[in-house]
Amino acid sequence: MALATDVEVTFGREIPSPLSLTVGIGIFVYGNYMQHECHKILASLRTAPSDNEYRIPNERWFKTLTTPHYFAEILIYTSFIVITSGRCITLWLVLAFAFVNLADSATKTHRWYKSRVDDKTKYYARNIIIPWIY
Repeated sequence: MALATDVEVTFGREIPSPLSLTVGIGIFVYGNYMQHECHKILASLRTAPSDNEYRIPNERWFKTLTTPHYFAEILIYTSFIVITSGRCITLWLVLAFAFVNLADSATKTHRWYKSRVDDKTKYYARNIIIPWIY
């Protein structure tokens, strides 16, 4: 019953402020757009079903991040926290789980890409999952 009470208190009595709602929806829309564009870029790398050559993406957000589609997903989860003004502990836990899972996967992807790039100095300039940080 503690979970039901938590949800009731978080969503039943307090309405998100117009600012947090607007900013949260903006982050959500941008995160979805970014993730969609990244997946289009990844899909375009394979020209035919029989194409077994792997190409490393180097367009748009992929120029600065190894896994921008993972960053977009983190933005989507963050938008839920912004919309609720950070009052729902469950959303914080979901974000923490998603971040740890995506960061681990992104780090492994980054290592795999680096092992297949000829010009490693150029590739080292990319961050893994969060722009200018990691």
